[in-house]
Amino acid sequence: DDAAALRELRRVLAPGGRLALTVPAGPARLDAFDRAVGHHRRYDRASLRAGIEAADLSLLRLEPWGWPFGRLYDRWMQRPALRAPRGTRRRRAMGWLGRSRPVHRAWRWLFGLDEGLAGLAGERGSGWRALAERPPDGSRRNPPSGRSRSSST
Repeated sequence: DDAAALRELRRVLAPGGRLALTVPAGPARLDAFDRAVGHHRRYDRASLRAGIEAADLSLLRLEPWGWPFGRLYDRWMQRPALRAPRGTRRRRAMGWLGRSRPVHRAWRWLFGLDEGLAGLAGERGSGWRALAERPPDGSRRNPPSGRSRSSST
């Protein structure tokens, strides 16, 4: 229950405390791979914003990440490793995924390029990064008009 989780995170944050959150993007892309790695849903920008604001958190930043190279990494590296049969073949695939230094360096470099392309990703990224804040005690996230301070995010 993501709504309950966000409310609990708000409860345990100190007034003025900040929450950094990453979630997978693209509800239409939810598949067996997501379930295998523990994801129950994927989000679009509007649903993530609505969930954060419904928990009475101020949304400070909401941006995509993992495009285009994060998506390629998922497709070319992670998914094949997880699809390998259990046992020796899967251990070998998973070990190669994280231990090959040249491969690791290349992907780190490509992920750095993703950072520069984040503004172009739109809804295509691997996920969303959000930064939210618990309002100081006694204040509400939204002004009386109902508009969020972060409406341009």
